[in-house]
Amino acid sequence: MGVTRDAAAARTLDVLRAIAAYDREHRIPPTLRELKEACGFGSHSSVRTHVGKLAKSGLLEWRPETMRSIRLTGMGRLTARHLEQGRVKK
Repeated sequence: MGVTRDAAAARTLDVLRAIAAYDREHRIPPTLRELKEACGFGSHSSVRTHVGKLAKSGLLEWRPETMRSIRLTGMGRLTARHLEQGRVKK
């Protein structure tokens, strides 16, 4: 049984929210391992897939070969803030 498109999109938004929360709390971007643990993923490839989708959509910048290179763009920060405030539905 596969994951629905809506469920996958919701998980991607969960990753965005986790990135924003980690950055706010620690003042540094999370690693893929930290995101994996925060979001409850079973593999790094799942995290990479969702981070890649966020980068492709312009919500963050990411250099996969560099540790702690995940950076939210202005639109990414705004979207994460709206998610936290309930302005964006999953």
